Amino acid sequence: MHGESAGVARWRITVDGEKCALCEVCSRHCPSGALRVEQGGAVLRLVFRPGLCHGCVDREGCEIRCTEGALARARDESTEEPAAEIVLSQCELVRCARCGEPHAPARKLRAVARRRRGKDPAATARCPHCRRTALAIRFVEEKHGPGSHTQSRSAREILRRAGHWRGA
Repeated sequence: MHGESAGVARWRITVDGEKCALCEVCSRHCPSGALRVEQGGAVLRLVFRPGLCHGCVDREGCEIRCTEGALARARDESTEEPAAEIVLSQCELVRCARCGEPHAPARKLRAVARRRRGKDPAATARCPHCRRTALAIRFVEEKHGPGSHTQSRSAREILRRAGHWRGA
């Protein structure tokens, strides 16, 4: 059948790589699991599995949910059998400025910075764990004084309970 498999319409998803921030919104809202984000080492990929896509014809799909306007969905009219998986977009992960762990795609961080309009650019340079640690230390120091996060037993206990104290 032309563009159909066993009487079921097939769908094609295309991504504008310049616009896609790899924010994962499309994959989180894909009810069929046809879109998913995979991490391989320090690279994040948006993968499409055409065999699972039903086009979300009865609800808001990936195309509408995409905050960057990077996705386009259309019926697949080709007579060729689609690949099992197609990498739609990929990007290297940026390493945390504090701990060095890969934590977010560079394009996602640029999109966040655009939305924040330059407010606290260092916030996107650190991974979530290091950002939480910095906030916890700031909280303790505001409450108990500068440097108190390493000296005060109560400050260490607050950080330990929050999962941010790695000292003795």
